[in-house]
Order: sequence, then structure tokens, then C-alpha cells
Amino acid sequence: MRTSTMLKFNDPKYDELVENFIAYTTDPHHNDGQQKVKIDLMNKFYYVSSINAPSNLNIVISGEITTPDQKNAAQEIVKPYLEQDLAFTWCTISKNNSAEEKKFMEAIGLHYHETYLGMIINLDDYQEKIYDSHPEIVFKKVTTQDEVDDFRKVIENAFDLSLIDLTKYPTLLKLNQQDYISHLVILYQNGLPAATGHLYFQNNLAIIDDIATHAYFQGQGLATKMLNYLLTLAKNSGYHDAGLIATTGGYPIYKKIGFEPIEIFFNVYITKENYAPKNS
Repeated sequence: MRTSTMLKFNDPKYDELVENFIAYTTDPHHNDGQQKVKIDLMNKFYYVSSINAPSNLNIVISGEITTPDQKNAAQEIVKPYLEQDLAFTWCTISKNNSAEEKKFMEAIGLHYHETYLGMIINLDDYQEKIYDSHPEIVFKKVTTQDEVDDFRKVIENAFDLSLIDLTKYPTLLKLNQQDYISHLVILYQNGLPAATGHLYFQNNLAIIDDIATHAYFQGQGLATKMLNYLLTLAKNSGYHDAGLIATTGGYPIYKKIGFEPIEIFFNVYITKENYAPKNS
């Protein structure tokens, strides 16, 4: 299944950032086929329904919604989730942070949640950070199911789940045993899972994701340590650029380190605020 032809931004790095987001926002194996997936290339909709699957995430990822056909199709997709009071997310990706789009989404029953922003850093001028081994703080690559569980606990604690499929992490563990797709990392403090980070390896861009700190460990700069750890790994792996999708809260940290915003906006709309996982 290819999503690479769905949205294009005339820059291979930008395209890889978007393609990676579409491919790995949900479980790449789609809960062994239990998630229902529909790719509508005409309307540029990527739709994943988890109503009959273990995943917590029902989502459409699309370009900006402007045409009558797109608007009609969007209304039909959203309608059953509203009628059944189910959690659902729509994320549009475009160069326009359109007020008209927000107005339309509100009109069909969705609530504007947040706008994320694409960012890229040039690694040629980035100074690697090497953290001395310390018994209290250990960076650990995720290689076991227990470590996947620790990773998910931090993610679930740190974020709302409007753009996170918790079922994808066990799948990524399996995929990484076959092919080096990404590098999941936990930072343990005094033996407890305190922070997470994730580095995907694309052709032109190293992509950072899942920068999170458990509430018990916030305020110690652990997210910055994790970010620098992953950027150093990316640079030492031969990459010249790294990218990420910044939340409002994370933007100041990324900007301070050297990331620069690109004009690609990820507008997130939801049916309800309480986006609890099914198996919490």
C-alpha cells in the first residue's frame, strides 16, 4: 500500500516528512487487518477505521479540504462517529492554515484541536551532544516487549491520543527486527521509564517523533537530552537534515536547538476531547 502519491510539496525532504507521518501514525500492519483502510486518491483522503480493531485511533489524514466533492465525502465519513459518540480525528496537511477550513470542519461537527508545524534542522552545523554514562540516567534502545510497554506508558501519560495509535509500537518492534526502519529509545531514570524518543530513517531525512516525558519526571530537561541524543545519532548515521512535526508545547524547545519551521501545517480536528485508549 503506497501513500507517497497522495500529497506532494515539491521538496523531497518535505515529502518524506509527510509520507512518514501518513505511514506511521497508525499501526503499519493495521492490527493484522482488523483496521479498515481506505485510500481515496481523488479526494486525497487516507482513512483508517478502528471501530472493530484493538487500536484506539479512528482517523482521516488528508490535504486541505476545498472542493465540493471533498466536503461531501468528509461529511459522510464524520457522520457515523458523531451519531455513535465515538472518538475520531481528522488531520489536514497543507501549506495553508486556513480559517475557512476550520469553519467548515466546525460546521460538520468536528472541533478544532491544535495546529502542528513541520520543522527541519540542518545537521552539518549541529554540534553533537555526548552524554556521559550515569547510573541514574540510561538511554536504552527498545528491543523487548517489556520495553515497548514502558515506551507506551510514557507516551500515554504525556500526550492526548488524538494522533497516536498505541498499537503501532509492538508492530514497529517486529518490523525493526527484520528491517532497520526506526530506532525507538527510552530514557530510564533510576530504573524507571522517564522519557521517550523515536528516530525514523528515510532516504533524505532523519525524522524525529515521540519526544515525551512522563509527568513524574518533567522539569529536568529530559526531553532536550533525548532530542540531542537522537540528533547526534542521526548525524553519526550520515544524515545532513532531520525533521519533525512540532506540537505547540514542543515548538520552543525545537526552535532553541536549531530547528526552523517550514510552511506545512497539520491541522487537527476531533469529535471529542476524551480520547481514551480502548485497553487502558
